[in-house]
Amino acid sequence: MAQCGPILIRSIYTPPTPPTTVGFDHVAREWRMKYSEGGLKGGAVTLDTLLKDTYLSCLEKVPGFVSCDRVVCGGCNDFKVVIKVKKEMFGDWEKLKFAPESEFLEAAKLVGGVSQLETQTYTFDSLSSLSTKPGKAAFTLTYFPIMAKGLGPALCAEYSGLAWKGPMQTGWTKDKWASQKKDGTSPFGQLPMLTDLADGGAPIGQTTAIVNYIGHLGGASLEGSGRDWVTSQMLVATAEDLYTAMQKSVPTLFVKVGDKGGKAGYDTFWNSTLTKYLKFLEPLCIGTCGFTGTGRTVGELQLFAYMHQMECVKAAFITASFPKVTAWFKSVTSDARTVKVLTGKSGFGTVDPYFKKIGEGGNGWP
Repeated sequence: MAQCGPILIRSIYTPPTPPTTVGFDHVAREWRMKYSEGGLKGGAVTLDTLLKDTYLSCLEKVPGFVSCDRVVCGGCNDFKVVIKVKKEMFGDWEKLKFAPESEFLEAAKLVGGVSQLETQTYTFDSLSSLSTKPGKAAFTLTYFPIMAKGLGPALCAEYSGLAWKGPMQTGWTKDKWASQKKDGTSPFGQLPMLTDLADGGAPIGQTTAIVNYIGHLGGASLEGSGRDWVTSQMLVATAEDLYTAMQKSVPTLFVKVGDKGGKAGYDTFWNSTLTKYLKFLEPLCIGTCGFTGTGRTVGELQLFAYMHQMECVKAAFITASFPKVTAWFKSVTSDARTVKVLTGKSGFGTVDPYFKKIGEGGNGWP
């Protein structure tokens, strides 16, 4: 009997084509210098104090700010500051000549023994952390395919820069809600809801808690830092007040205007209630960025989410009396991340209007 050797079966395998360039979502600006004393003392202490007490609060207001890291090596006598910014807003900071860079470097020159002051720009992305591991989503956002209470969380999720999942990825549809509501997954038996948290925590309910949690994950520019955090929280509260007022006066997919006080209540909302809030909001705008140093905190996104729904019902609802609010609203509207969510191209998927125009879908006067 003939002896046969092993038969070699050669598998046909085509390796994936590698990308032609390295992708990135963040850009960093580094300030580095040498100090003369050995160890973590002397000039290093002075520079550290200068950074924390005088310039850190300024850096936290940089457009698209994500983080500020300090690197000190007692052996090499290196002192470095690394400011991480979202790539789509780095150009805005560059136009400002990376302020307060020149001021900090001039102050650092006056510290005895400090030398070799240099700057550098490079991409800077975290590849692994609690909420940014490759292929692992930071959370799953679940809501019906309408704006209502879900648009704000969807915007915050998109602006966070984190990997997240929505109905587009999970395949969740509203017909699944009845059984899901019964099983107690939602803390308050309501949507929106965050589940599958990367930190292993329990599901999160309530819109304001959700947007604040996403803001915390997204970093200082989204959450707000210092006074910006306070302003953001005021805007979250104001947004909820406006939504409640809309619910009482503007028809929705499910409730006709005749069940909400009729034309009188509808007109009162647009001509009195809304105007009152716009008068409060106008002086809070601090410049071209909007209400805060970043112009994109969760409070601003939550406020925008409800104001966009107002615009869907009544175009040009912000009058010329409120130029700062108007400029801010247009800025957020045109942002690529906002456009992605509103056009249904984000993980949230379709976002149909919840509030309706008079006469639309049978919502006419009684």
